[in-house]
Amino acid sequence: MATRIGLEPTTPSVTGWCSNQLSYREIGNEDLFGVLKDMELANLVRGKSSREILLITGIYAREDGTGDSGVIRDAPQQLLVEVLAKELEKNYSFALFVAERGTATKEVVYVLERQGFIRPDRKSVV
Repeated sequence: MATRIGLEPTTPSVTGWCSNQLSYREIGNEDLFGVLKDMELANLVRGKSSREILLITGIYAREDGTGDSGVIRDAPQQLLVEVLAKELEKNYSFALFVAERGTATKEVVYVLERQGFIRPDRKSVV
């Protein structure tokens, strides 16, 4: 069963709504097939994972004016780094990104690749 749902950190825009968020939760090895929908890939991750897994399902950010503080530069990267730093203190063995809407923007893919995430090519899961 998946636990600990997060939607952090939030950055209020001028209008007060939160425009920059990252959604994530903790999952166990037993949840992998339900998330990945691919038994072979789930088994590969299970074989490499000994603890809980950080599942990131969305990065929602835009570089936008934020009132007096100006523009947030590289907001998706900042969100990802903050959440990884905070959550990986808990000793997760893996962090996965599975887009909750089935696709990710080019910008999100670029941010994930810059942090060392790899595409789900079975040969590259090490």
